[in-house]
Amino acid sequence: MKRIAALICAFFVLFSFSVCEAYTCLDVYNSMDKVLTWSENNIKPMDSVNTVASDYYVMALKRSGNVFEYIKYADASLLNPPNSIQDGQRSIMASMAAEKKQSDELVAKYTYNRELKTAADIADAITVITSGEYEIKSSKTDITRMVVTLLEKQDIDGGFDGNISSTAKSIIALSFFTGNCYIVKGENMGEKYRYDVNSAILRGVNYLQNKKNGDFGYGNVKDTSFVIMALDCAGIDADNDPGFSGDGKSTLQWLISHQSENGSFSNDLDLSAISACALVSHIRAMQGNSPFFALLTEDMPLNPNEYDTDINYSAKGLEIATQTEIEVLQKIAEPTEESAPTPYAVTPVEAIDRDIHITQDKHSKVLPIIVIILSIIVIVAAATWFVLYMLNIRPIKKYHLKETKDEDG
Repeated sequence: MKRIAALICAFFVLFSFSVCEAYTCLDVYNSMDKVLTWSENNIKPMDSVNTVASDYYVMALKRSGNVFEYIKYADASLLNPPNSIQDGQRSIMASMAAEKKQSDELVAKYTYNRELKTAADIADAITVITSGEYEIKSSKTDITRMVVTLLEKQDIDGGFDGNISSTAKSIIALSFFTGNCYIVKGENMGEKYRYDVNSAILRGVNYLQNKKNGDFGYGNVKDTSFVIMALDCAGIDADNDPGFSGDGKSTLQWLISHQSENGSFSNDLDLSAISACALVSHIRAMQGNSPFFALLTEDMPLNPNEYDTDINYSAKGLEIATQTEIEVLQKIAEPTEESAPTPYAVTPVEAIDRDIHITQDKHSKVLPIIVIILSIIVIVAAATWFVLYMLNIRPIKKYHLKETKDEDG
């Protein structure tokens, strides 16, 4: 009897260990508060406008409902124009979070009026334009073409650019367009392709799930933070979903476990600011608020100390009818409007003007042609040489027989 009681006690101990590891909203809130406090004393955003640390710190502050001189920061960012596309896109989002929309000219300069080659840059451009509700003033492109261009860049394994952060950023951008299918006329023999946003997001989530380490992290704080933000946008809980948790561990737990005692993440300004955004994002998701990058929404997280019961989101994620929607390689020849999934709005799009700013590298189409031509020349030359060689050019070998004596006499 004692053995049975001991086994029952052991079972409950193990069970409680495996299921009680999930963080409460207060746990996440305290972790967020610690990193924001450390950042306040170390980042000093007004002295380092338009840096990675300052921009993400300002976004984290605003989306968590903290008080700050936001307008002053947005005005200062105009006095220190960013150089790279990435810096420009991040700076515009920080200004948007700081309650000031930048000019359409500045937005155009760092988004649709630039040649964006990587999925990450296209995704960030989409997030900038959509989160700030900016108008695209161009005859060459629109937001639909930008989304389709991003969808075209998804790899067979579901990833974007073959890395974690680009895939996470792409999921964030596509989450603004869930429920849409795009019918696109391609350049190859006039074929049509159907791009399903929900399926693309779930394939991206599957990619992230397959790339996680045994500890449910992604090897570094930056990638893990962006994964958490992407999962929040897709409605997937980074602390409870079976794909991102198990054995008392989770992707969210990995991030929080790497927080230093002083509240920072490795005493690194950039990593601490990005991690703060991830923690704010998850708190917003736990309380049922709008996604982190929906910068125009005014709903702010509640302090968990002010209520008794946690507000936990269901984490059902995106609902796809069948697994086939995930497995399909997103290209279905000659679809019709009737063949599109009924819950989704079908937007017909002609894939024209593919030489516009948001395109794949033009040289990527020329190189295969050059390789094919050179291969044909080599094959023809080799075949010609072989024919001439076989016809008459080979030297005739003469064989001489030597007389030998028979050993038997």
